[in-house]
Amino acid sequence: MAGGTNQVLVSAFNTDGSQADANLLLIYSSQYIPDPNNPPISYIGTVTDISDSVIQIKDVNGNIEQIKATTDAHFIDTRASLNKEIKSTDLQLEIT
Repeated sequence: MAGGTNQVLVSAFNTDGSQADANLLLIYSSQYIPDPNNPPISYIGTVTDISDSVIQIKDVNGNIEQIKATTDAHFIDTRASLNKEIKSTDLQLEIT
């Protein structure tokens, strides 16, 4: 699995031969060290608003998430399969 976001197809079969499929979007980092007392939170979507302290993201289902980033937050640019870490100051809105 490549570092960054990965789309994985999961298929399940039951005894009568029926199949169910689901596409999962997974985030992978070889540098992540799990901390059971502080589980990670990730949001994937389009930045719709930025203020001095809050970033607003719209996901593929149209849900809006608002994030107040801490100093240890990581931002990943996944456009064009870059999967490149960027600074929070690199975030910008693209108005179309």
